[in-house]
Amino acid sequence: MPDNSSLSLNILGNVINVKINNDNQEDIKRIADYVNDEIESINQKSPFGNRMHIAIIACMNITEKLFDAQAEIETLKEEIRQFELDKEDLGSDIKKTEAQVMSVEQEKNELNKEKEALIQELNDKNDLLNQYREHLKQAKNENDANRKSILELQNKLFETQIELSKSQENSENE
Repeated sequence: MPDNSSLSLNILGNVINVKINNDNQEDIKRIADYVNDEIESINQKSPFGNRMHIAIIACMNITEKLFDAQAEIETLKEEIRQFELDKEDLGSDIKKTEAQVMSVEQEKNELNKEKEALIQELNDKNDLLNQYREHLKQAKNENDANRKSILELQNKLFETQIELSKSQENSENE
C-alpha cells in the first residue's frame, strides 16, 4: 500500500501543498518544474504582464501541447490500424501464393520467378515505407516550426496588448 504524504510545490511564487503517494513524488516534481518553466518562459517575454494572464497563457500553451500530442497519438493509432490492415492483406497474398506453389510444384522455374517478384514487391514496399517515414519526420518538423511561430505571434500579440494598455493609460493620465 503506497504511503500518502504531502509535497510542497512553489508555482508562480505560491506554495502549494499536494497530497501524494511516494510512488509519484518525482513525477509531481517534474510536472511542477515543467509548469514553472513554461510560466517563466512567458514571464521573460512579458515581464510586466499580469500574473493571472501569464498563468492562463501558460495553461493554454501546455494544453495546446497536450492536444497536439493527443492528435498525433490518434493519427499514429490510425496509421498503425492501416498498417495492420495492410499486413493482413499481405498475409492473405502470401497464403494465396503458397497455395499456388503447392498446386504447381512441377513448374519450379515459374515459382522461382514469382518468388523474385514478391521479394521485389516487398523491397518496393519497404522503400515506400522508408519514404513515408521521412515524410512524417518532415511533417513533424514543419509542425514544430508552425507551433513555434504561433507561440511567437501569441507573445507578440500579448506584448502589443500590454503596450496598447500602457499607451491608453498614458493618454488618460495626460
